[in-house]
Amino acid sequence: MPDYGGDIDTAGDMEGGYSAPRPNLPFQALGYDRSTFFFLPNRGGQVLEFSGRELGSAGALLQLAPLFWWESECSGKTGMDTKQANDMVLRMSYAAGPFDAGRVRGRGVWLEDDGRPVVHAGDHLAVDGQIISPTEWEGQGIYERAPKLGVSFSAEPAETEEAKRFLDLCAALPWEDANDDGVDTSSMGRMLAGWITVSAFCGAMPWRPHVWITSEAGQGKSWLLDNILKPMLGGAELRVQSKTTEAGLRAALGRDARPVVFDEAETQNQRDADRMQQVLDLARQASSEDGADIVKSTQTGQARRFRIRSMFAFASVNVALSQAADESRTIVLSLRPARDKDARAAHFEKLKSLQAEIVTPGFAARLRARTLSLLPTIRANAEVFASAIARAGGSRRTGDTVGVPLAGAWSLRSRRTATREEADAFVAGTPWVRAAVERIESEPEWRQCLNRLLGQRIRLPGRVEEVPVGELLDIVGTPYSTPEMAGGDDMPGDGGTARVINREDAASALRRHGIKVGSLEPRNAGGPLYLMVAVSSADCAAWFKDTPWATAWKTTLARAPGAELPRKQFRIGGGLPVRVVAVPMAEIEGRGGV
Repeated sequence: MPDYGGDIDTAGDMEGGYSAPRPNLPFQALGYDRSTFFFLPNRGGQVLEFSGRELGSAGALLQLAPLFWWESECSGKTGMDTKQANDMVLRMSYAAGPFDAGRVRGRGVWLEDDGRPVVHAGDHLAVDGQIISPTEWEGQGIYERAPKLGVSFSAEPAETEEAKRFLDLCAALPWEDANDDGVDTSSMGRMLAGWITVSAFCGAMPWRPHVWITSEAGQGKSWLLDNILKPMLGGAELRVQSKTTEAGLRAALGRDARPVVFDEAETQNQRDADRMQQVLDLARQASSEDGADIVKSTQTGQARRFRIRSMFAFASVNVALSQAADESRTIVLSLRPARDKDARAAHFEKLKSLQAEIVTPGFAARLRARTLSLLPTIRANAEVFASAIARAGGSRRTGDTVGVPLAGAWSLRSRRTATREEADAFVAGTPWVRAAVERIESEPEWRQCLNRLLGQRIRLPGRVEEVPVGELLDIVGTPYSTPEMAGGDDMPGDGGTARVINREDAASALRRHGIKVGSLEPRNAGGPLYLMVAVSSADCAAWFKDTPWATAWKTTLARAPGAELPRKQFRIGGGLPVRVVAVPMAEIEGRGGV
């Protein structure tokens, strides 16, 4: 029998940690994971997995190679010798080493370790200008055969004069941030153009931001999707809508690196909100180039790993972003046509004419070919712009989220890699870039959590109305007990509640809910004032129920600038001393900044 891998402790044909394809074999042994063995047959072109016991049966072996091949290579007295064949495939698998599921790649555009882009169109690969079968690939990635994507990347690349017209088309949409004062600060159209340009290449992007297109009903969302977004993606995208679930998306995407267009992403009730949050959790995991796998348990108790590499475009009337982690990864693009009916109709006619002039047959394919040729430049520019945004005062997350579509928009007007100096000047001196950065910069989690606390309403004894915690803190923080002592009109707060609640009543109401204003220093030692919240407060726990901070509100508040979780215990009300989280009152009164 031929030697197909040697003893189980030999390296066999391992090159760089994986088994190189054998041109004389009808399948590749990809490796093993405990008692499961993985193969890529040339005939099917999809990864198959079998247990060691299953590989002792003719049924499993015939999925790897035809009968005549087995009878030739592992012949017995009456045909194929299954024991001999089983021994051969097991030795090949052990020689290939442990199987890495992360090497398996579905459809889309990928970057190999050497930086080469590989276009996986389902039935073929396009790499270095050559068309090959997925099973002929000899690199680190394992490309499975799949249904053909109805999208082309091999047209003649668009020239700059043609490409930049797409930027003009997207900017011509009736965006909410458009203005007529002569200063070009509209960023939404440019962000959309850049996002569309790179989204078909999401598998090769260093960061995968998402967009959320929103408007009132009948104001252009569907027209934008049907006449710009979908024609430009050309079938590279996965289209879903309405009641689609996270599990359904995972199953539909599989190992593909494709953009997702999610229409009618509405949240009409709590069930819809919960479903959409799970979808957003999936999109969040998809953003990072080197993010961790999503691991789900199978019915047999084994772990199944998913690594989503998609860029999502959501469209709805209501934007369902409620968590800072999602807001920082998603660019909200709002359409708002003119109120005047005649002006709106005239603008729409011009827009339709421009769309028909630019989005012609073959244009999308030419733009994709241009983007493919510029992938290394776009990736480099994404980093250049992200760093420039961070140097200009934005967060690194904002830089990543804005930097990728900004690099895509830049590629529509230039083939060059921007220098550091150019990027700094572009970010600092271009109004629409600054507007995009300011819009995406999300409020810190600690501030959102603090706002939730300050907005909770407390009913005081003998009163009908409920008063927000924030207003009670305003009253407690004044040096006066009554509005008369304060001189009347200079009381903080809303100018109404403060006039009828004295300081001690406000402080007493707060203490009953585990909150007080005080110093962390010993009595009479002075020091700054803090909002002190008992970590054991049942009322606070109830206020944060069903929020992102339900189990972590204490540690989230402790991330505020200057906040502490002191080991010392403090007396809040009439009970025993308790542990507290202490937030400087300067942050609440607006003196501490963000």
